[in-house]
Amino acid sequence: MGFAGDVLFSTAALEGIKRKYPKSELVYGVWPQYSGVIDTNPHVDKFVYDDGTLESARRRSSKVWEISHEKYKLPPGDMAYWGDIHARQAADLGLLELEEMTSFKPQVYLDASDVIPKPSGMKIAALGVFSKNGADARLWGMRRGEWGLGRQVPDEVYSKVLGTVGGRWQFEGDKWPKLVESLAERGFRSVQLGGPGDPRVPGAVDLCGKLTWRQSIGLLTEADVCITIDSFLLHAAVARKYALDGSVLSEGTPTVALLGPTDGRAMFPTDAEQAVEVQRRYPRYVEEGCCPCFNSSRFGKGPCKHDNLCMRNITVEDILEGVEKCLN
Repeated sequence: MGFAGDVLFSTAALEGIKRKYPKSELVYGVWPQYSGVIDTNPHVDKFVYDDGTLESARRRSSKVWEISHEKYKLPPGDMAYWGDIHARQAADLGLLELEEMTSFKPQVYLDASDVIPKPSGMKIAALGVFSKNGADARLWGMRRGEWGLGRQVPDEVYSKVLGTVGGRWQFEGDKWPKLVESLAERGFRSVQLGGPGDPRVPGAVDLCGKLTWRQSIGLLTEADVCITIDSFLLHAAVARKYALDGSVLSEGTPTVALLGPTDGRAMFPTDAEQAVEVQRRYPRYVEEGCCPCFNSSRFGKGPCKHDNLCMRNITVEDILEGVEKCLN
């Protein structure tokens, strides 16, 4: 119901459900601020946006969440793609037949006005630098972990924790301008997507806070490559994009993912050949159960014990190598 990436992932199951039950009415509850991710999906018959109704539904569904979370709690070596997990949850409830699924990818239906055409002959690199949406989600999860945060977090505590959390998922800021320069030397125009409060990258076209959810996805259909941290932009890049008439606009954007502590198997479908994971793995950290630390709990149990090396040690050269690999 909340957080744009989660809403997007859940769409993987909708087409299969409506195929099995074509006469059914599919009602979808989503927090209003994330409705733009899904409100053009033709497989949904009715949307519920009212906060009071959704909160009540969330409380009633808590036991369902506990059961499914336990059932799909996979060991680190068997991490699975979230789109696949959503589809299997629906199949276990008898809502769809996995054999009839054409794709486990999340699906987005775009209006013509959502797709922003690029100038002829230009190569576009879409950049995802920071995600407040994702940081809020991780902070929400950490309230229940070793961080000792209560339900109501004071602003000063939020800012402090957000800085620590952000470091675990952020590529170092001073490297982004160098990356933009290197991409320009290779003929790419860098365009930064994100929210209004995101740190800006000098040299990139600043579209932060200026586009809707779907317009950001529409720009990705035109981009030649997406370079992003674990964020909504990453999920949107690998999603299948449809026009409202059902025609396929894009199977996915070539993507270089700066994943750091996140397990790439959860982010990409198994057939997503366009995805390249840029990640430095250190054997002793893996042995200590640190990398990927995303599996230690919902969003990690506490502050990083190794100074965020999994992100800090990614170099501009690593990313450029990833760009060459996924474009070839």
